[in-house]
Amino acid sequence: MPVPTPIPPRSRRLVVGVVAALTVLVAATGGLAVTAPVATADAPASPVGEFHAAMCPGATDHDPRWSGPDYYTDLTLVSGERLEAYNAGQLVPLYDVDGTADVSSHPPLCAVRYDAATDGPVSEWSFCTDALLNTCNNLLPGGVLAEGDVPIPFPTLATPQRLNEQQLAAVDTMIRDGYTSPRGHVGRADRAVSERLVLQSMIWCVTDGINCDMFGLDNDEITRLANMVREWGDVTATNPTVRPGQEISWELRTTVFDSPITITSDVPVRVCEESAGHAELASDGTLVVRDAPTYPAEVRLCADAVADEGVVVLTARGGGDGTPYHQSDVTSTPLGEACQVYATWEPAPFQDSETVTVSSEPSGPPTDEPTDEPAADAPGDGASTGSSTGTSTSGATEESTPSAASVPSSTDGPGESRKSDRLATTGTALGAAVGAAVLLVVGGTVVLLLRRGRPDAS
Repeated sequence: MPVPTPIPPRSRRLVVGVVAALTVLVAATGGLAVTAPVATADAPASPVGEFHAAMCPGATDHDPRWSGPDYYTDLTLVSGERLEAYNAGQLVPLYDVDGTADVSSHPPLCAVRYDAATDGPVSEWSFCTDALLNTCNNLLPGGVLAEGDVPIPFPTLATPQRLNEQQLAAVDTMIRDGYTSPRGHVGRADRAVSERLVLQSMIWCVTDGINCDMFGLDNDEITRLANMVREWGDVTATNPTVRPGQEISWELRTTVFDSPITITSDVPVRVCEESAGHAELASDGTLVVRDAPTYPAEVRLCADAVADEGVVVLTARGGGDGTPYHQSDVTSTPLGEACQVYATWEPAPFQDSETVTVSSEPSGPPTDEPTDEPAADAPGDGASTGSSTGTSTSGATEESTPSAASVPSSTDGPGESRKSDRLATTGTALGAAVGAAVLLVVGGTVVLLLRRGRPDAS
């Protein structure tokens, strides 16, 4: 299906709707949102020297290794002010969606940061979560980050206060897995520029209520996305106590598909016959779940009988979720307008273990059913999964259910915005006070790119 592709707009551009939506843009609902700074992310133990960061996955229209200005040709180079920011644990924008870095930059941005888990740099696409804030990705001599010609600080960790938990959770899912809308638009970070732009536009539907009708996104679909956000694995023993010589088995419930889960145990383990069709366990202990008939997936793992009394432990470890948000703090600069809040997917590990006791005198009669049934949509109380190791910054938590999303429709008229209470409190200006508009028509899909001016606060 044809999807929108970019043209070189000016600054602070955003996709805000098809032609049919031009007459129904919602009115301004308040001032621009702000975020609260939080603690600085991990930084290298010792400063590193200049280096070339890896390019983010997927194609770009321009090769970022050659598309920079004359004074900084290679946009993957981390030196000067960029290097100082990296060594301080800050996010370093490298180039934009099509491989450039200038006043016309369009999100998402490829950015590099220090990763404590690998003790080195990782490059990832960072997506805009506020359609009206500045992109802030111009590059000045010496690796200086700027909005226009105003030097600004590099982004640091921030809390996006205007988004509710369900919005944050849906954004997590979209960035992590990519997303195909109900109307067939494909958005992924790791493919073509057009698919990356579509993903950014669909994220704006979740965060700002823009283009929801074009993509067929409604509250029910966003709720579904939010409920899929957290990757976890929960291990339960079929029989927590068995007699010597009796087969041992566990049930693994997980939301991790097509990604490795590491299984370790005191005894050799295999996928039980009833689960063999949708899970494979390699000799090195790597389990991959595919095409399971249920969500979360249920995989039964078996071990041969143990002759001696004692305990047998099985542990499952896997990838998880975490989406930190970064923003450049420009309050001390002459800029006067806030920079973008960027969301970046980062894996965070989960781990769960379950012990089976082998005893001649079991505490109760054997049963084929797990004795501790976890909840249908979470791995339990959070004591053993999801948060055992690592920390998730996902909006969805185990202690509370995300509040229902109230996503404004692009067909809402003035005064009829249906944003959530949190969004309505801070406000998002999507009113008539916008700047120059450029229509983009690609493959039958019409998209509006706006260069907005700041509406008057109401």
